[in-house]
Amino acid sequence: MKQFVVLSAVFLTAALGTLGCRTNAPTLPNHDLATESSTLAPAAAESVRDGGLVVSFTGKNAPLVTGRAAATEEGGIRIAWSGTAATLKFHGSEASVDITDTGNNHYLVLVDEKPLGKKIRPAAGRSTVSLVTGLEPKEHTVTLYKLTEPLVGTATIHGFVLSASARPLALVPSKRKRIEILGDSISAGYGNEGDNETCGFSPETENHFLTYGALAARELEADLTTIAWSGKGVFSNRGSTTDKETLPVLFTRTLPAETDPYDFSAPAPDAVVINLGTNDFAPEVPDFTPFESSYDAFVEVVRQKYPDAHLFVMLGPQLTDGYPEGRQAYTKARSAQTNIVKRHTRAGDSKLFFLEVERATSQEGFGCDYHPSLKTHARIAETLVQALREKAGF
Repeated sequence: MKQFVVLSAVFLTAALGTLGCRTNAPTLPNHDLATESSTLAPAAAESVRDGGLVVSFTGKNAPLVTGRAAATEEGGIRIAWSGTAATLKFHGSEASVDITDTGNNHYLVLVDEKPLGKKIRPAAGRSTVSLVTGLEPKEHTVTLYKLTEPLVGTATIHGFVLSASARPLALVPSKRKRIEILGDSISAGYGNEGDNETCGFSPETENHFLTYGALAARELEADLTTIAWSGKGVFSNRGSTTDKETLPVLFTRTLPAETDPYDFSAPAPDAVVINLGTNDFAPEVPDFTPFESSYDAFVEVVRQKYPDAHLFVMLGPQLTDGYPEGRQAYTKARSAQTNIVKRHTRAGDSKLFFLEVERATSQEGFGCDYHPSLKTHARIAETLVQALREKAGF
């Protein structure tokens, strides 16, 4: 099997896996980076501002949207989930983005599907941020990729900004296979760029582009949507008695901080990975008993929404029987998940699988707060790629 090479964002050269867009009404079109022009879309929504051309998310030359996003009335999009991205195809030499941000989100810029050597962090409020300059004046793609998770904040991308002499080009619907990952901090990439386990959470050390899900999707040339938020569980959010919005609740929304329901009208994923449980077995949780029934209920909901998808129940790398001390968290989680898969398989679901990954170890190092390191994410990606090829035909 091809080995995954762990690199920092400065040295990345892997291609971005493009995704189908999923939005609340109005629905945005699915695209990829193909060169043909779409004949299905209306005229492009473009406007001139301060001598530049602003390209919104409507019309035949609309940017590609990766993951779940909510359309704004002005032709922009609101984004929150890790790995959500927007890609513009254009003829020209430079591109900027008109964005409103919290000032805490970090993004990666990709030009012609290759990452540039640094992250960008827009200022708080609305600003126009330069993405790339000095290109040869010809056809290019530029992608703005959200590295940070929803707790860092929701952003609005109002549109891309080109020079007056440039022109946007059309993208066509994606034909790639689709993966959706439902998870917590592990899937979001919490601390994966941290030096060791002693650091706490920070946007600077969270990089979704280097998570196991993103690595696996690029290896398989598949589209990826990640629905993940640190601290979220199936029935208990890190033992909180006040935060009742678990991941199953957020799964039904377009954006996690907004109650507008996601309409599930976009093409369904070919494979779904549920990687939850670490927070349900946290020391603060007084009783682990509800885990199995709550997880089973969530599997039922996911299956209802995606009746033909291959579903993978993943036992992640952080659970152990030694922590919390004396409570056998790993054994209980594993028993519950295997019971669920067996029960559904006996009932006739032939596309539900249990997927266990090896525990994270000190030999691989740890990210912040003992989260998976870049090496651990790369190893998990190898396991997931193998499973998707063997079980789901990727």
